[in-house]
Amino acid sequence: MDNPRLLEFENLIREMEASIAHLAIPDIFPWIMYLLPGSLTGRIFHLDLQKKTIHKFLNYFNGVRVFITLPQKEIEEHRATLDRDDPRDLIDGYLMMMEEKADDPNNTFSEKDLAILVLDLFLAGSETTTNTLTWLFYYLATYPEVQQKMQAEIDEVLPKGTLATLDNKLRMPYTEAVIHETLRKSSLAATGAQHVATRDTQLGGYYIPKGTIVMGAQETVHHDLRYWDRPDKFLPERWLDQQGKFTTKKEGFLPFGVGKRSCLGEALARMELFIFSTTVFQSLTFSQPPGKRIDLRYEPKVIFTHNPKIQDVLITVRPGF
Repeated sequence: MDNPRLLEFENLIREMEASIAHLAIPDIFPWIMYLLPGSLTGRIFHLDLQKKTIHKFLNYFNGVRVFITLPQKEIEEHRATLDRDDPRDLIDGYLMMMEEKADDPNNTFSEKDLAILVLDLFLAGSETTTNTLTWLFYYLATYPEVQQKMQAEIDEVLPKGTLATLDNKLRMPYTEAVIHETLRKSSLAATGAQHVATRDTQLGGYYIPKGTIVMGAQETVHHDLRYWDRPDKFLPERWLDQQGKFTTKKEGFLPFGVGKRSCLGEALARMELFIFSTTVFQSLTFSQPPGKRIDLRYEPKVIFTHNPKIQDVLITVRPGF
């Protein structure tokens, strides 16, 4: 990946993730903002960095098409080529809604809001899947016996040159097991999304006043001995029954959250993880570089999500591909 514009975009995403981690602290404990001077909170919680990073992203987005460099501004190009009878993407739909709401005094649609929406899509919809796939690559490189078993299943179900579809999932229980064990073990969304108590509540012997910000502990649940045998081990077999069929565990498994505020993109993420992983491991093998071990610890600079560390992995083409 040597496209300078794509690398710039990737760096911006990393900066956003790092700055969001610090910004979340006063979001969870808002009373801190009343105790410390504004200039001090800006430095401690990187509020200025957050604003600068968002400004960089807005400039980037308004200057080029994401992934493809163009001389025109992205929004201007979409507006100039907009076909209202055949909208191409979210940007077209948003621009149409902007026109529809133009005379509405309560209208909140704007080009800046559109750029932030695209950022949300990348942070919540793209980066999460990318990081989960990276964890899967790291785990299978660390556990070659698991990778070999998964590749044997792929070879059995998918003839050479045949790409997987969702119809193949039922015939690939071990692949599904590997994906789910990766979701459990990595616990990417370590604390999930923030919630607010809508009324005074008693939970587990604790009193939670109305308005209290509540966060989950997905990582703790995913390693709870009440739900998982040997939780610190990477064991895809825990997802298979005695007949070798995939079985979904409901209790103790919360990678996408729970309830009405669970992840909107869960179905899309599951589809992407299955299609991408089968496609990659059908033709490639991942292993640890000679003389090195892959570090399966989380990136410490990102606090509220368990991002994998950036490191080398040895990738070889499988025989016959």
